[in-house]
Amino acid sequence: MHSSNLLGGSSGDFLSARAEHDDNTFDVTAMVDVVSLMNIYFLITFVGAAMGLFDPPPASHCKALDPDKAIIFTVIRGRGETIELYVGDGKNGTPLTTPEDQEERITETVRSDLGGGKSDVLFKADKSIRLRDMRRLARAATMEGIALHFSVEERVN
Repeated sequence: MHSSNLLGGSSGDFLSARAEHDDNTFDVTAMVDVVSLMNIYFLITFVGAAMGLFDPPPASHCKALDPDKAIIFTVIRGRGETIELYVGDGKNGTPLTTPEDQEERITETVRSDLGGGKSDVLFKADKSIRLRDMRRLARAATMEGIALHFSVEERVN
């Protein structure tokens, strides 16, 4: 009464229909073409930018930090894992080397200069300074009304 094949027809028809659509190949020719064109585009753009062939537009949404209205700290790598902190631009004066002295001096300087109208703090750091050290120093300078700025340089004078 009931057919053993629920889809209808004989089981041979079902297998032959499945065999016609059993194609395991995938044509990637178009993808290879697109990737090749992207590589050419990026190569030309990189070489042009490296040789200075392109003149990028000037920045329009930023302004230079006024050094007369900023508190500047210079941070360089000391011996071993220590860092040296100088108050001011460059290696002027004696460096602070212990973390406690650095944090205390930053807090004192920022607090006293905030009353004098300076609301920007600039950390000029050597590129070898670790992020955890910069976070510690920035935390010491964080106060109400202060804007923090960071400059990473190849060599700090």
